[in-house]
Amino acid sequence: MDTLITILIIIGAIVFFSYLTRKDNKNYSSKRVRSEGDDFMNEVERETKELREWNRQWSLVNSPVVKFNNKGIEYEKSGMIDKAILEYEKCMVHMYKHIGGPFMKSFARHSPNRLRILYKKQKHPKEKEFLREYISKCKEYSIECPDIFKRQLDKIKSHN
Repeated sequence: MDTLITILIIIGAIVFFSYLTRKDNKNYSSKRVRSEGDDFMNEVERETKELREWNRQWSLVNSPVVKFNNKGIEYEKSGMIDKAILEYEKCMVHMYKHIGGPFMKSFARHSPNRLRILYKKQKHPKEKEFLREYISKCKEYSIECPDIFKRQLDKIKSHN
């Protein structure tokens, strides 16, 4: 039964296409079919160019995030915690600069999580400021902020 339906669809398509390309058909001459095909191809080319440009711009915004995080991970594995912190801080500056734009709707989670952990372990003087700023940016851009950031900030405030 499925084979019969497939054959009928193919025959129907052949008959329809031959009707469209018949010389005596004034509405659908072969020139018109060719013209519509050219229009379609032009539209596809235009959309492809737009997508490539969008991808290029997206990469300009998001590729540095990956690079900063990868460097930070390498430094952490090598025991160079201060250098790792610097890479994660660079990543945060980059994300703060681009958040809310068309190519960055949310924060990557790795850098803020690692900074939160490393600042806490080292009792880093920037810990409280970082937590406040991150929570504030999340609110500003309606991004869900993990509760652990708020709890850690509350804990710091209660000890002061």
